[in-house]
Amino acid sequence: MSKLSSYFSAIPDHIDIRNYRFYLVGHVAYHFALTVHTMWAVLFTIVGVLPLAVFNLFSISLFVLCIYLNRRGKHMTPTVLGMTEVVAHQVFACHLLGTGSGYQLYILVVSLYPFIMPSWKAWIKVGLFLFTLAGFLYIQMAISAGTPLVTLDPVLLRWLMITNIIFSFVCLGIWGTYFNLAVDRTEAELDGAYSKVENLLLNVLPAPIAERLKEKERVISDRFSDASILFADLVGFTRFSERMPPDELVAILNTYFTAFDDLAEKHGLEKIKTIGDAYMVAAGVPQPDPGHAHRMCAFALEMLAVLQRCNVELGHALELRIGTHCGPVAAGVIGTHKFAYDLWGDTVNTASRMESHGVGGKVHVTEELYQACRNAYSFEERGVIEVKGKGPMRTYFLRGSGPA
Repeated sequence: MSKLSSYFSAIPDHIDIRNYRFYLVGHVAYHFALTVHTMWAVLFTIVGVLPLAVFNLFSISLFVLCIYLNRRGKHMTPTVLGMTEVVAHQVFACHLLGTGSGYQLYILVVSLYPFIMPSWKAWIKVGLFLFTLAGFLYIQMAISAGTPLVTLDPVLLRWLMITNIIFSFVCLGIWGTYFNLAVDRTEAELDGAYSKVENLLLNVLPAPIAERLKEKERVISDRFSDASILFADLVGFTRFSERMPPDELVAILNTYFTAFDDLAEKHGLEKIKTIGDAYMVAAGVPQPDPGHAHRMCAFALEMLAVLQRCNVELGHALELRIGTHCGPVAAGVIGTHKFAYDLWGDTVNTASRMESHGVGGKVHVTEELYQACRNAYSFEERGVIEVKGKGPMRTYFLRGSGPA
């Protein structure tokens, strides 16, 4: 029983997702038609209506071919063959037995078939529909007024009418069930693909920016009056990496940066990018946050602790050189294909200088960040140093939480 169920519900791997409906609806329709025509072949052989018995034997062979072609992924040919057979068969059956047999009802059933199929050109759907309409009109207008060529027992004729009504509705019910199954399967695949794209987008862009892009906002650019920027660099990593295989190098960087990503998420910061072994993160963007400087200090201190934990795990002794600054920044999305959310301005440049002029194992900060956080964190004054591109600047090292 399970094998039979699997046969009618499973979809071969080579069937493309876009053709699920073609395959599933056709699969059950051709098997249903094969079963019904086999019954008619036996019945008409017994009652002596040999022309219909022979026609049904031909139909059985045709639907076996349709099943084979459908499983091979050639959906259009069996569809056209099957619809042609149904119209021709019902015209022939009604010509022999009359419309009291109810065979014309199958034409109404297959007339819906083109419109539940995806990816067809409109003229093909309309053409097949008009073909079924012509067949049905011919039966009603040309055949129904005539005398049947074969006279059946009235009880048998009535039984045929009832049976054909039931089979027509059963066929519609099965098609509807399989159509819904195909739609559900396709929608599940699309939902899965959408989730993957959504997750990928959120890995590339901040959630509010991703939402604005999905709403088709063409140019995303913002200015923030106050935000904190941090740069961190693994000291001596370039020399460290020269004697290491690429796969091991990537694995090590991934361990450190994944830990930093988790930490940034914990503190509500926005990772901007990595550049080689350098890491950039921001607080107060893309959503303004009055406590951005305090968040950044907490992150920077814990970043050093996370580094030591990763060093123990990996058996290395790397150091972080961290620099941070706060002030106004511009932000936006650059590019249309490999786009990225980035920050610009003097605040970004100054934070980068704090990192490059910093000391391994310490958090180097500007006067501005010191003033913003001195009541909540302790600092060690470094004094006035010459900063490339900035001139003399008074800077500090962040030591820990709690004022000195």
